[in-house]
Amino acid sequence: MPLVILSFFGDRAATPLSDVDLEQAFATGKRLAPAGCKVEARALDRTMIDITYPPEGDPVIILDDPDRLPLPFSAGVVSIWMDEAIDNVELATQQLSRELHDALGAEGTGIFDTRRHLDLVGDGPIPMLQAFIIIERRSDLDRDTFMQYYRTQHVPLAKRLGPRFTRYTTYRTLEAIGNFPGDCVTTQEYPSLDELRKHLLTRTSDGDEAVDDIRHFMSHVTYNIGERTLA
Repeated sequence: MPLVILSFFGDRAATPLSDVDLEQAFATGKRLAPAGCKVEARALDRTMIDITYPPEGDPVIILDDPDRLPLPFSAGVVSIWMDEAIDNVELATQQLSRELHDALGAEGTGIFDTRRHLDLVGDGPIPMLQAFIIIERRSDLDRDTFMQYYRTQHVPLAKRLGPRFTRYTTYRTLEAIGNFPGDCVTTQEYPSLDELRKHLLTRTSDGDEAVDDIRHFMSHVTYNIGERTLA
């Protein structure tokens, strides 16, 4: 599967991330990335939902409440999709992840394998809104078991339940530098913030199968959104 670097940068206290800082981060990614690699920079402007699954009892869900939901642990993310034709791409990815992390002064940077599960837009325009979903696994599961369940059991379930997103991609953490809190990142792309809100209201309703299934493999999940991107 293709390798991707995600580098989370920026001071949450300084949000919203300025356009200048976003442009500089994008330029840094473009400067460092080898030819043939795709580079994108996106601001993360707010957290829309936070779900914690305790070992016992009901999940704790905070939905679309700016007073109770802090911003994500960074204010932006630079993504680099590695060209699989690069010689010794695994080593090149490790070296580039460290260079990018240092150049951005990033909070956390990870190397991921990626799998796209749904794409309704193909090579169309960049979506208006993207959710970066940071996920932590249950403590009694190793990462391989966690990802196997996520990709083979939960993803097909989520796709069957009439989702409003137009792309759905999972990223499994292979290596991490600095303060990266997740075992996995998922991106979901939406045509508008209104569509994302409708999706989250449906997913958090009583008896929703997708949210009920989460407790089988996740302990904590946050939806962090951004509407400004450079690519």
